[in-house]
Amino acid sequence: MSDLSNDEFMSLVEAAVLAPSADNRHLFRLERFGSGIRLWAEPEFLDLPHHHRILCLISFGAAAENIKLRSLRWGRVAHVKWFPDDAKPRLVAEIDLARISQPGPVPLEVAIAQRHTNRRVWFRGPALSPAELDDMSGEVRTVAGVQLAWFDVPDARQQIVRLIRLAETERFRSRLLHAELFSAVRFDVGWKSSASEGLPPGSLEVEPPMRPIFGALRHWELQRLLNAVGLHHAFGLRAAYLPCHLAPHVGALTTSLDVAAGALATGAALERVWLRATLLGMSLQPFAGAAVLGLPDYPGVSLGLREALAQGWKRLAPGRLPMMVFRIGHAPPPSVRTARRPLDDYVMAPSPPL
Repeated sequence: MSDLSNDEFMSLVEAAVLAPSADNRHLFRLERFGSGIRLWAEPEFLDLPHHHRILCLISFGAAAENIKLRSLRWGRVAHVKWFPDDAKPRLVAEIDLARISQPGPVPLEVAIAQRHTNRRVWFRGPALSPAELDDMSGEVRTVAGVQLAWFDVPDARQQIVRLIRLAETERFRSRLLHAELFSAVRFDVGWKSSASEGLPPGSLEVEPPMRPIFGALRHWELQRLLNAVGLHHAFGLRAAYLPCHLAPHVGALTTSLDVAAGALATGAALERVWLRATLLGMSLQPFAGAAVLGLPDYPGVSLGLREALAQGWKRLAPGRLPMMVFRIGHAPPPSVRTARRPLDDYVMAPSPPL
């Protein structure tokens, strides 16, 4: 097997960095070793709250999937080993990249640089055809342990948007989730500029008359007072219920694996769905809260909410763990797209041989 050239390695770093991340902040670095790449978590990953760690694992899975897709452009095939060394908990993956004799076109890889989150309220039709929906499901079938379900008939849509609304409302009701939400928003860059880390306010698609109010909500005391008169329900309706109710398609990824393995596999599946949607000219917005806030062992939300989400998912996906919900439709480009830090920021100096 031949070693990776610098051009190959940096191209693969770029592909990984262009994967989706929680709050536009990747917590990994990539190290070149011989013919492969190691993906290391940043030290703070080990101390993150339960649900945030799951979101990071989803992003790691998406980054590895992008590396697999991009490697085919270079005439290589990737084999991923997750958490290969128990003594090194920050070593998330070793990706071996073997040479292949007949590299071919990789349609999904073309969409890596085009993929983005779109938070505009209204996603319009036309809806995907049955064949296009089956293509989406086919992308997920390539990932073991993950299943894609669509919630596009009225009764199923009503059930899923209720869970999404409950979770998104909790972002404004829970002091912990409120702090996480607003700590990620880069109010310092203004409403028209992007940011290489964190969420530029313009990417949130808040209507101009509401922007001063949204900015003021970062102060918990004001949010708490508004919650006392029930306004957190209105924020949840605007943030989640209305966008998903209007979208042509709402889908969910669930897993039969354990939480960690399921999160990694879900990241790969989500990226493949997102890239396929991008090739079809569709927009996608993920809603992770409805899935991960109902998983066991997360104390940051009320017991009542966890039970409501868990019971809802038992009806919608019995025997499986929910990992991600998303909506798909047509929409104008986002007002502001997030940027990324320079690629060198994600490169780790080679470590001594293991």
